[in-house]
Amino acid sequence: MLSLTPINKYFNRDLFSDPFKSARNELTKFDSPFEIDNWFSEFDKDPFFKDIPIESPFEMKEEDHEYTIQLNDIKDKEFKVDFNKKENKLSIETTYQSTTNNEDGESSYTSSSVNSVVFDKEVSFDEIRSDADESNDSLVIHIPKNVESSQ
Repeated sequence: MLSLTPINKYFNRDLFSDPFKSARNELTKFDSPFEIDNWFSEFDKDPFFKDIPIESPFEMKEEDHEYTIQLNDIKDKEFKVDFNKKENKLSIETTYQSTTNNEDGESSYTSSSVNSVVFDKEVSFDEIRSDADESNDSLVIHIPKNVESSQ
């Protein structure tokens, strides 16, 4: 007689169960949106992500008088930088488009992302400037701190 081993014996969960059930259970136990933010900040510590590198698209440094943000690999990309004064938040939208022609015709690819940084110290938004360094294929954004509010 042929005996069949249930496939879920080889997995830690029932294959026909709701894959998002545990996430929904986690999200419903929060009392405030701030607790949800904390949950997501710990998200990359899950063992599932241990071998997946999660990298920031930019490098940020804080100095005494300013913050600097460096974006690398800027060739063929478009950037839109926006500052929300009320939230003290800088948003950087990056768009990349490419079009290739081959024997089957033309194909195109578009990628877009928005990354934001909220500064803990008030900044002088009207003095934000950027410097492009084509030799290093990078863009550096200088965000001066508001000297009046830090005193």
